[in-house]
Amino acid sequence: MARLVNGLERSLADRPAAGGSPTVVLENSSGGGGNMASTIEDMATVLDAAGARGLDGRLGVCLDTAHLWGAGYDISTPPGIDSLLLEFEERIGLARLLMIHFNDSHSALGSRHDRHAHVGDGKIGTAGMAHLLCHPALNHVTFVLETPNMEGGFDQVNMARIADLAAGRPLTPGPEMETSSKAPWATAKGPQTADPTASSGSRRSSARGGAADGLPQRGPIDHPGQPQP
Repeated sequence: MARLVNGLERSLADRPAAGGSPTVVLENSSGGGGNMASTIEDMATVLDAAGARGLDGRLGVCLDTAHLWGAGYDISTPPGIDSLLLEFEERIGLARLLMIHFNDSHSALGSRHDRHAHVGDGKIGTAGMAHLLCHPALNHVTFVLETPNMEGGFDQVNMARIADLAAGRPLTPGPEMETSSKAPWATAKGPQTADPTASSGSRRSSARGGAADGLPQRGPIDHPGQPQP
């Protein structure tokens, strides 16, 4: 960890402390191969150590959903998402969450593996991902796709599926999964600098829900036939 913080300090040493200085975004890992910062607690420790070197305000966080799943965070349900965001708010503060890499995962929960999957085609499933995408506490966050085979037509499919999740529609089928679409409220199947070439979408609505348990609550969404969480 000391080497990481030393590297951050050197990287920002010749940059102005404010006004034009880039923000370095630290991404969580899945915990495999000796990678650091697979937990919210570890990321908070890194940020605290960097803050002690005068780097406060110059660092942000990117959360990768596939990495969270591999590290053991069950984000397949709305309560799992709410628990994650509450921990992040308490340990780091949601204002420092600047980006989310929005991916499903082929890996098993807690496996420490990092195998990105197309939206809705992995083990995280659609219930948790829809809740994360539409969560009012994340209106300031930029969502970035990091799904496989973007050149094979799946980039467009995943963008369509994001719109499907937000609207409560069954998912758009992919080129290799013509019969695999499922509704975004279906039960989930199973228990780091950002890539500038990935497709991204930013939600910057100023709407907020009412507060409860430390986080704004998701407002009602008209999903015909869908039980509200």
